[in-house]
Amino acid sequence: MEPRSPATVSVTPSASPSRAATAPVQEPPEPCTQTVDDLELVVKPGPDVPVELTRDVRATTVRAHHALSSVPLPGCARRQTVVKIVTGFGVPNTAAQFQQVSTRRGVITLWTGDWLDLPGVDRTLILVHEWWHQIQQLSGWCGADAGCRGGNLDAIPHWLYEADANLQALRVGQRLGLVSYGAEIDRWRGSTGSALLALRRNANPSTLPPEETFWWYKMAQFSGHDLVDGRPLAFLRFWRLAGKTGDWQRAFRLAFGVEYDAFFRNTFVHRERLWP
Repeated sequence: MEPRSPATVSVTPSASPSRAATAPVQEPPEPCTQTVDDLELVVKPGPDVPVELTRDVRATTVRAHHALSSVPLPGCARRQTVVKIVTGFGVPNTAAQFQQVSTRRGVITLWTGDWLDLPGVDRTLILVHEWWHQIQQLSGWCGADAGCRGGNLDAIPHWLYEADANLQALRVGQRLGLVSYGAEIDRWRGSTGSALLALRRNANPSTLPPEETFWWYKMAQFSGHDLVDGRPLAFLRFWRLAGKTGDWQRAFRLAFGVEYDAFFRNTFVHRERLWP
């Protein structure tokens, strides 16, 4: 999909938010820590899914799992990722979908029609993206044995979830030799007025028209890159702190060194600072 020219939106320019260094937070050692490698992996094809396609999905899944294997996860409980393969096509705007069905089980759903339409590179990136949503959930909802207070992660704006997952997919993709992280960030640094408005109102991207959804994700991706200043793994600390403190805005300030409201205003309201 080719990017469109940015729409004109009348806004008031502003300086970049202050990013004064904050004193390091002394965090006690985790009572129990695992990694993504400890997640039990199950590939579950539907009854009509061809064997060859299942084999392809399984190979790509194993590659993504291996690439994420060293990512730390708090907690001691045994947990599972199920990759479910369903015939046909998913809902519009959705190549794959993740759902944390319990504290111990996450499900990535892939549709055969969407999978076959994707280039091979994108298949790996999408699996990493969806898997990262489970990492977000398990980092924040890790349970009392790992010191989580159970903050309301549902209150966290949609764009933070998706920006993080996109950036981690690019980071892993670069390590696997599939894409260039920097080139992909620079390639999609444009904007559209409709996507900007959707980001301002915290719209769920699944409810948007396809072209608007596309730019919503790209603008969220670029904003997330700006937030972490080229260090995408800083997001891991954010999710962990959100679970520990029960206060995602405080976690945002501690992880990124800026108040959320200030960053939001200077990113999605006074957009001349960030986009051409």
